[in-house]
Amino acid sequence: MGRPEKSNIRKMSPAAQVLFPLSGFGGNTRNLTNASNFKNNSNDVGGKLTLKLGRRFCNSCKKETYKWKCECGNLTIEKPITIPENVQILVKGEIKIKPNGNNGASLIVKGTLFTDKISFTNNSNNNGKIDVCDGFVYITTTNNLSNDNRVKCANLINDEANLDDFLPIELTSFTAQVKNNIVVLNWETASEEKNDYFTIYRSDNGVTFEEIATQNGNGTTTATQYYAHNDENPLNGVAYYRLTQTDYDGTQTHSHIVTVLFVAETASFEVATQTTNHGATSLNISFSENNTANYISVYSLQGAVKYNNTIPAGVLSHTVELALTSGIYIVNNVSKGVKQSTKIVVQ
Repeated sequence: MGRPEKSNIRKMSPAAQVLFPLSGFGGNTRNLTNASNFKNNSNDVGGKLTLKLGRRFCNSCKKETYKWKCECGNLTIEKPITIPENVQILVKGEIKIKPNGNNGASLIVKGTLFTDKISFTNNSNNNGKIDVCDGFVYITTTNNLSNDNRVKCANLINDEANLDDFLPIELTSFTAQVKNNIVVLNWETASEEKNDYFTIYRSDNGVTFEEIATQNGNGTTTATQYYAHNDENPLNGVAYYRLTQTDYDGTQTHSHIVTVLFVAETASFEVATQTTNHGATSLNISFSENNTANYISVYSLQGAVKYNNTIPAGVLSHTVELALTSGIYIVNNVSKGVKQSTKIVVQ
């Protein structure tokens, strides 16, 4: 390699503004302004870009890579989209299947897919394929896919299906709001089919959810139904909520996720100091409310812990004697996840 630290800087000519994720929409300079003005046609809104991500797959060694050629020497194909087993996907509108290379499938259905229409971007029977040997596809319009050799195991394709017959509920709204120091969840369904119950989940990161409540559904009905749940012990900060609907046969579907910002109203606290007859420092800590536990800690300015204790709910005052030398100390109180601090001076 020689001495790369001695080599001259090589610049792209003309200079590029950004390499990703504009693809070629910004021109040869990857210009942000050009990309923001890009339109597929005159009726489109500018700046809507369709980008390709490098998820490729080697059919020979079964490895995923971003490279066009695998380490084993074989050419890779774009990794197919897979609908896993026990997963139901509803796509309103048309799904267009494009060629995947090496006669591989572009879409693999192991669960269930509901859609209005499926078409292929290439008329050749050798390009663009669907594999539904282990799943089901329901289509609202007749596409004659049952006779198309680009569909593997076409006997599982059901043409002219009615999507409403397969959707357990039609969820028209799901909201979360903070009211009177609690989080109120409301959701509404336009219709229900064999709806057994809802499970309400909550998360502090939007990824890992925990169950907090269940609520009975209304079976089968075409009338609008209204539901509500109060989270009386909400998480402090941003919280994420999700519904899971369960049919009588155990089939489940998930709602979209809603978020809410909750800032707990915490009780204030005061600290009074007094020197005892034997030279100790007495701290009398009082709380404005006693409906929640308080975690008290005392630190020196150097960070040394002098005291910590949890004061249970129902206690309005707490007194403790500490052997403190002269100086400034920090008293912290954590209540409902919110930290409050005050300083005390020991003479």
